[in-house]
Amino acid sequence: MGAVKVIGAGLSRTGTMSMRAALERLLGGRCHHMEVVARDTVQLEHWHGWAKRDLPLDLPAMYADYVACVDAPSCFLWRELIELYPDAKVVLTVRDPERWFSSFAALDRTTRWARPLGLVSKQIRRFLELTDAIIERELGVVEHDANIETFHRHNEAVRAGVPADNLLVFNVAQGWAPLCEFLDVPIPAEPFPHLNEGVASIRDKFKEFARS
Repeated sequence: MGAVKVIGAGLSRTGTMSMRAALERLLGGRCHHMEVVARDTVQLEHWHGWAKRDLPLDLPAMYADYVACVDAPSCFLWRELIELYPDAKVVLTVRDPERWFSSFAALDRTTRWARPLGLVSKQIRRFLELTDAIIERELGVVEHDANIETFHRHNEAVRAGVPADNLLVFNVAQGWAPLCEFLDVPIPAEPFPHLNEGVASIRDKFKEFARS
């Protein structure tokens, strides 16, 4: 079984798609992300049971094939993952809170748009039930002031709970240099992968799942 080397503790919509691509490039292995859960029916069923029915989750099995993890649901399990992988480094991705909320609210609108697709696709239905359960538990309703407060509270908890020498607070706009220095790896020759997964891209993925 492999071991996770980097734990991404930043909330979704903080550049986690870019971080996924960057970590896979730097570490030479796969990075766990919510998109993995959406596409892998085995992962989806396990995470769905955990979120909806409070079933025990075999974390080593969920992360066995991955060298890193970012995005939900991993970002909400950073404490458990640090205990499971004590040698892993922790990266807290951050961004401007107002821009984060705008992106999160847009994602919520997109998932509401996709709900009719759940009538014809069990995969989409299960995925939406999973995301609903996680958002309800961790973020509550989509509401500006409450969500911004949760955003700050989450980031402060990570800063307080991870030793400073094992934590990188990182904005993907900073590019390769701080991330590579933290991980003690060479800076790649190619540009940092700034991947902006907008509403249109997410809708296309839901349509793809519905056709599968």
